Amino acid sequence: MGGVWEAEVQLSYMYRDGRLPEDNVQAYMWFAIVAGDGDMKHVARHMTKVQILQAQRVAEDWINSIRCSAQ
Repeated sequence: MGGVWEAEVQLSYMYRDGRLPEDNVQAYMWFAIVAGDGDMKHVARHMTKVQILQAQRVAEDWINSIRCSAQ
């Protein structure tokens, strides 16, 4: 599982840093999934409240889908 977690962490940084098309919603979502609270707060400074809510909703949906598929 460490390889998956590391990949998710790298995804969050790639979206934040523009190595993928810069997307703060995606960056925030992945930081929320991997519990990167400090990085998540950094990204949130560049987002609207609507974007933050969207990212939180997508992260929650993703986490729930993983839980359901693991059962």
